[in-house]
Amino acid sequence: MKPAVNCNGRGVVSLLLGLVAIAFAATPASATQYAYITNTGSNTASVMDTATRVVITTVPVGEFPTAVAITPDGKAAYVTNFLSNTVSVIDVASNLVVNTIPVGANPQDLAITPDGAFAYVTNNGSNSVSVIDTASNAVATTIGVGVNPALVAITPDGAHAYVTNFGSDTISVIATATNTIAATIPVGSQPQCLVITPDGKFVYAENRLSNTISVIATQSNTVVATIPVPAGSYPNGMAITPNGAFVYVSEYGTATVSVIDTASNTIVHTIAVGSGPCGIAITPDGAFAYVANSGSNTVAIIDTASYNVVATVTVGTAPVWIAITPPPQPPQPLQLIPVTPCRLVDTRLSRNPIQGGAWRDFVVPLLGGCNIPTTAKAYSLNVTAVPHGYLGFLTIWPTGQPRPLASTMNSPDGRYKANAAIVPAGRSGAVSVFVTQTTDVVLDIDGYFAPPPSGTYQFRKLTPCRVIDTRFGSGHLKGPYLHAGAKRDFPVRESSCIPADVEIAAYSMNFTVVPHAAGHPLIYLTVWPQGGSQPYVSTLNNPTATVVANAAIVPAGQNGGISAFAYNDTELIVDISGYFAAATEGSLSYYTTTPCRVYDSRNNNGSPFQGTRPINVAGSACAPSADAQAYVLNATVVPNGFLDYLTLFPDGDQLPFASTLNAYDAQITSNMAIVPTTNGSIDAYASQLTQLILDIAGYFAP
Repeated sequence: MKPAVNCNGRGVVSLLLGLVAIAFAATPASATQYAYITNTGSNTASVMDTATRVVITTVPVGEFPTAVAITPDGKAAYVTNFLSNTVSVIDVASNLVVNTIPVGANPQDLAITPDGAFAYVTNNGSNSVSVIDTASNAVATTIGVGVNPALVAITPDGAHAYVTNFGSDTISVIATATNTIAATIPVGSQPQCLVITPDGKFVYAENRLSNTISVIATQSNTVVATIPVPAGSYPNGMAITPNGAFVYVSEYGTATVSVIDTASNTIVHTIAVGSGPCGIAITPDGAFAYVANSGSNTVAIIDTASYNVVATVTVGTAPVWIAITPPPQPPQPLQLIPVTPCRLVDTRLSRNPIQGGAWRDFVVPLLGGCNIPTTAKAYSLNVTAVPHGYLGFLTIWPTGQPRPLASTMNSPDGRYKANAAIVPAGRSGAVSVFVTQTTDVVLDIDGYFAPPPSGTYQFRKLTPCRVIDTRFGSGHLKGPYLHAGAKRDFPVRESSCIPADVEIAAYSMNFTVVPHAAGHPLIYLTVWPQGGSQPYVSTLNNPTATVVANAAIVPAGQNGGISAFAYNDTELIVDISGYFAAATEGSLSYYTTTPCRVYDSRNNNGSPFQGTRPINVAGSACAPSADAQAYVLNATVVPNGFLDYLTLFPDGDQLPFASTLNAYDAQITSNMAIVPTTNGSIDAYASQLTQLILDIAGYFAP
């Protein structure tokens, strides 16, 4: 039987309604801000557009939803379901529940660490806190706290979580590094809601039965002030302005909100709102406070400049909690840090393939001993699929974002194949891999992108140009072919494609293998910086003895050279589209985007094309920045038959002597390409009839 919808009840079940959580998070995909409101009486979350103050949708969640918090990237909303003993994960882009996580008894509140890696959930009925790993959406550990834990808040540095224990009149302080109790603080009677000042120096905690607010200094974890609120007001929710100047306290008993000046710790305003006010959230600009009125099924919106209620919006039944997403953050410029190619994961070793129709998250900084730091914002990867038969497609994308309408590769004939990808780091630094049919997956890394401290490199674009071709002649960058089992060094700086007067850290290259003898497959090719040891990675595979291409970012080795090893005899062709070097005038930083389909020639019953076709990338629905000077694209061809080659190049340029991919066997084929642009468009040249799909993963710009 459901508990009564009442914020004022004294029992454990009813007290949960007198609480509030505050969640502010970046949502770069949209300029619109949204308020998420939990409705305990209708088992839903209302989603309100804060610009129009209209509820745009209602999301069914678990039974008796209480708190809601939003991940720092603004991509997911986590909702505690008090009577279901679960947490629902809502994808903000689609407003669908994408995961349901079992936790302890009667989960009441939750807070997410500033890095988005963990969610701390108070379990009111089991006197514990569940710690959810947001990459896997599984409980990583459980911490015992006081009696009937109610609210939780995390310090701005992420080092401590403060938990109010309603039944033992204390606050537990959890050290998040060890998930152990660092301190226990006695406070007033029945503490429930709490907020932490933006500088992390003070905690304000409500004591519901004693009608007071305790002010705790976080350095000493002692109560340094006590603020009385009106008798019989029963404080129920709290929020603090972004500048830390004022704390807003909802008062269930008097249907008011009190405003506390944190400089004097006195009440300076009292505002009448709706019946049974509970949760409060303040917009990131501090302009408005949103108050959930559980007794009147509304949200009151307070203008914080005038302290007047300027709007009242009807939502679901018995709303109690509110979280607001902030405006988008400007795109962050990133620069490359090349690494010696390194194997992150190989699901074959654990005999644990990804099952068809499912995805798996991989936390890159924790994998393979490759020492990728948590500061990485995007990864340069080589993704190899080893299907167990037909594979419709594989998609890789940042964990925490919805799976995009984009693919990384296809293997309709079940062969193993590789494709390069630059993938933004998702929640907790993870990437997600989805497969339509069961397949093993191998991930190798050759670099990562991070904000520009010392030791990072920017991109310089080049017109696509052929550097190596072993099929013709003999010489350092020509024949003979690569002999099976033998390493060969290539002094690529001898090529006229590459400027001679620059110190280069890494190359953006496209590698194509052609069987030296017809019908002879190539198990794998590996490319790495000259002078280093051969790494345990692969760059591409050619098991069916056709012509195969794959892109890679290759660190420059000794004298700027690269090395290649072929398991079997093969010819090798290498084209270049740019390089990475120390920042100079005209060099470019990398900007990630949500993976998005730029172009699909199959749309609107489109026919295949042959020859040159211009493609307006900037004008596509993906709308990358007009400042972009090179795009990171995944090109997929669906040929009508034999396709000698496809080349992507800057719009208006002459067709270069270079190729992006080949499909001699008429199979669906993909390859990543970094394609320069001067006007927001690129050109695609197909030697024979083919359909073409282009997905964008990011771009380079000043």
